[in-house]
Amino acid sequence: MTVVLGQPRYELINRDARDRPYDVYASSKLFGEHVGRFFAFREREGRPPMQVLCLRLGQPCPAFNHFEKTWREQPSVRALAVDGRDIARAIECALVTDVRYGVYPIVSGSDSPYIDPALYAELGYAPGWKFTVDGLLPAADTEDFTPAAAS
Repeated sequence: MTVVLGQPRYELINRDARDRPYDVYASSKLFGEHVGRFFAFREREGRPPMQVLCLRLGQPCPAFNHFEKTWREQPSVRALAVDGRDIARAIECALVTDVRYGVYPIVSGSDSPYIDPALYAELGYAPGWKFTVDGLLPAADTEDFTPAAAS
């Protein structure tokens, strides 16, 4: 996520948000995404194109740990948190999609959203968990999850 968290900060990360790396490390991740794009669209004689999907993970947060007090108190932290089960959901979606190249922010749901869900919809991902001031709660579609591309 640090690829879009540079200054000035966006009010909402949506399709109009341009990359603003936060630091050199974020710039190196952005470079990796561009290398991935190069290989995804590179014509190679007799070889199928390479599929490259980049998942920009939010801050992995176990539901119950020393960090819980922070995300319960700070909406900006809840907005970028991602539960491990949602990371697994996103990876499962990436494994079944036909998208050739894409960059997707992966966060859990939040009562103070910062990421437009349309950005990860193409992947077929939807959060199964939601970080709220009341704790980590199941999202509406947690039951019977099947990646969208596989259904």
